[in-house]
Amino acid sequence: MSHSNKKYLYLTAIVLIVIFCIVFWIRPIILSIFEKSAELEAKKKKLVSIELLADSLTEFEDNYYEYEKSLEDMRNILSSESVIDSEIPIEFINFFKEQAEEFNLVLKVVPLENSETDEFWQFLDFRIDGIGRYSNFRRFLQKLEYGYWLNQITSLSIRKESVTGQELVSSEQRVKFNLTIRIYAQTKN
Repeated sequence: MSHSNKKYLYLTAIVLIVIFCIVFWIRPIILSIFEKSAELEAKKKKLVSIELLADSLTEFEDNYYEYEKSLEDMRNILSSESVIDSEIPIEFINFFKEQAEEFNLVLKVVPLENSETDEFWQFLDFRIDGIGRYSNFRRFLQKLEYGYWLNQITSLSIRKESVTGQELVSSEQRVKFNLTIRIYAQTKN
């Protein structure tokens, strides 16, 4: 064998040994390092999550009595002030009379029979028929929405009132409206 052939043979052997080492020895080590680093990263994230949970639990524990007092205050508000007495909704109906005078609306309030209940709430439905200027009606709805009682408007119908000779001079349209409102009342336990 010639000297140059021996060089190529040795060079080929060295290249095959290097490839063999890379494939069967170095590559598994590198893959193992990547796996372990991914596992370590996942464990770090889990540890950070657990630390955040522990911090929030500690904060909750520190502020527990404040939260309990706030919840009790909210229960008192819900059970006494912002719901109506399902037996005697007179104060609520008086509210409508006051608003009718304040906003120059003609209102007719009719309690509806279909009340529903669940574990804590009873719903009283009222139908309100009225006539008045559109801007006054809008202010009335805002007052109702931001008012004292918990309520939900379940249906609303607005239409222009038929115009007579005197009202042609008026620059603002009068409307007739029908409104069905659901008022929340606390059930008696």
